[in-house]
Amino acid sequence: MFDLERRIGYRQLTEILALFMIVQFAGLFIATFSVTPVQVYSIGNNQGVLFSNPLLEALYYVVSIAIFAVLILAILRIYKNKGAFLFRIIEAFAVGFGTAAMFFVILSTVFYSASLTYTGIAAVILGALVVAAKTKFRRLRNFAALTSSIGLGVIIGAYGFSLAYLFMFVMAIYDYIAVFVTKHMLALAKAASNSNLSLLIGSSDVEIIPKAHADKKALAELKHEVKKNQIKDPIIRKVIESGELPVLSQIQLGAGDLTLPLVMSVGIFVSTLNYYIAVIAVLGAIAGLLVTMWLLKRYSVALPAIPPLFAVMNFFMGIGFLTYSHPEYIQALEMMVVGAAFMLLMILTLERNRNSSKNKSTATHGKPAQKP
Repeated sequence: MFDLERRIGYRQLTEILALFMIVQFAGLFIATFSVTPVQVYSIGNNQGVLFSNPLLEALYYVVSIAIFAVLILAILRIYKNKGAFLFRIIEAFAVGFGTAAMFFVILSTVFYSASLTYTGIAAVILGALVVAAKTKFRRLRNFAALTSSIGLGVIIGAYGFSLAYLFMFVMAIYDYIAVFVTKHMLALAKAASNSNLSLLIGSSDVEIIPKAHADKKALAELKHEVKKNQIKDPIIRKVIESGELPVLSQIQLGAGDLTLPLVMSVGIFVSTLNYYIAVIAVLGAIAGLLVTMWLLKRYSVALPAIPPLFAVMNFFMGIGFLTYSHPEYIQALEMMVVGAAFMLLMILTLERNRNSSKNKSTATHGKPAQKP
């Protein structure tokens, strides 16, 4: 039983990790071939940005995302019956724009002598085709999320490391608040998951649990949904006859959790034109995802992925700047301090929430029965 559950968990973790790595390495690979000295010069002179201050630019993006999220929640509460249609529009725009951006970067790099107008039109058509294919074939959700994440990561990261770092820093704070304080991110994730939108990637499998581990409400729902006589699969029938229950197990990761680490690694490469630190950042993102999965397994609660991703990436980038041919000691120390602060905040919050849940459970079970 334990071995089976562990194998299921490993399969899901491997799938999510593989998809995450595809985004990070493919995005960085595309960026290394598309960045030109002209782009580096324009970044150094703050061309193509709204504010000359990177912090103001990052805050502008994060505030825009927060306002957009609040508007979506408000519309969903007011027009519940139109929520699915609203999310379809958002998905089409996000996937179409991000995927078109990826194809535009690739096409303009490969066909560098072609007119940007033609490559732009071709990229938009390809982006629209991906959106249409995903709408027709639901199983393409992960693929559409990957292509759009790569495109957005490369485009935003092209503005350089300062903006990329501050953007992820502020987004880590926002993600923490949105999950642990306001909890509106959980509502958005649930709506996106129920609608099978490409705003996240996921891995699903069937997990086997003993009936003793399920409460009465869960058992009643399972008896209603799972009828042994209607099960054709002999393995599942055998599981039910043995006194165990098949339960759908899902692991999901938001598209923003894919995009932001790529923004960071691309930003480092664009600003330094150094492969070493950029690859170190990618390795830090992969390690950060593993830490996030470990936290998810340990605490068994929904948690924000960006804070632990950002924390571990800071540790790795700090090591990268220390071991660089021209070490940046102050910058490396600052990154490690920031990483330690975010990780400490996550652990303290998760421990506090777990202790609070235990106290509530003890108080509920320990309350004496009142006389009629």
